Amino acid sequence: MISGAQGSSFAFLIFPLVRFFGGLYNKDVRKITIDVRHPSQNRTVKQEVLLDTRLNFDYSNLRWVALDTETLGLDIHRDPVCCVQVASADEKSKTGVRTEILYTYQENPDYSKLKGLISNPKIEKIVHVSIFDIPRIENLVKVEIQGRVWDTKIMSRVGRSNSPHHGLSELLKEFCGVKKEDEGHARDWALSYKSWSEAQIKYAAIDVLYLYEVKERLLERVKRA
Repeated sequence: MISGAQGSSFAFLIFPLVRFFGGLYNKDVRKITIDVRHPSQNRTVKQEVLLDTRLNFDYSNLRWVALDTETLGLDIHRDPVCCVQVASADEKSKTGVRTEILYTYQENPDYSKLKGLISNPKIEKIVHVSIFDIPRIENLVKVEIQGRVWDTKIMSRVGRSNSPHHGLSELLKEFCGVKKEDEGHARDWALSYKSWSEAQIKYAAIDVLYLYEVKERLLERVKRA
């Protein structure tokens, strides 16, 4: 038991730390661990994925981010964006990548960090089919994306011109040995993120988890084309 002056000193030191570390993640954040294939090594590793109504990581000093969206349809003005997936470098992760999903359909999402990272011209953006995702992210947060954008589908058309297949599933299989499950397209992304299944979260995370590795491999092909 701590009492008197010692108790006051203890509270003075500890409470700010509790507020600081407790504020890193929203209290409603979902954190799950999934088994994934390492982006460049032939082994399975554990990957943590965050799912929340805000982005929880710090994106201020990054070189790149990978982005994707899940929507309720193809019409940018009619069909809402249900989530934005974000991956970025993380030396502490077993894959070298950290991944989180920003749920945007309901529950008052916080776009402040998303606005900051897409408007930062020093951060390169990696997207598969940028003509779809970029306008939807910009329309969602009312901010234009700044900086270099790498579109892995366009890069595939240039660097893999002998192939008729340039979908993300084909690229993941060829470069990362990953088989992407297609049934995710049939899932209801409008459900509250608290109700998403682990398989649904994994499907969304994989859309960005390997994009940096895919981009790097395609860049080698593009330089030789």
